[in-house]
Amino acid sequence: MINSGGAQTVGRSRLRRLSAVLLSLVVPGAGHFLLGAFRRGVVWAVGLAVFGPLLLFTGSLSFPIVTVLIVGLVEIVGRVAAAIDAARVVRPKPSWKMVLEAKVRTPVYETSAYP
Repeated sequence: MINSGGAQTVGRSRLRRLSAVLLSLVVPGAGHFLLGAFRRGVVWAVGLAVFGPLLLFTGSLSFPIVTVLIVGLVEIVGRVAAAIDAARVVRPKPSWKMVLEAKVRTPVYETSAYP
């Protein structure tokens, strides 16, 4: 039997990325939170939450239908852009220095636990 551990990891990664895209379509920034890109998620969530109403309140009162349509279009484009950005987010990997330090310190903590 062939070990398919790598295939399961790739499948999970794709599923997580797809979940992040769908989540960002519903709530901009939420997909970024799922992938661990917290700052990016906050920027998308706050940016669209502030920009939409700001655009609505600064719109023309003589053409309210046009203003509402423009705000709706901006919201849709913003959600799609957030989903595309969530699909392109690269999960941060720890630097080699941190990995090396963790490898060096682990035996010290393990041996000090047992007198």
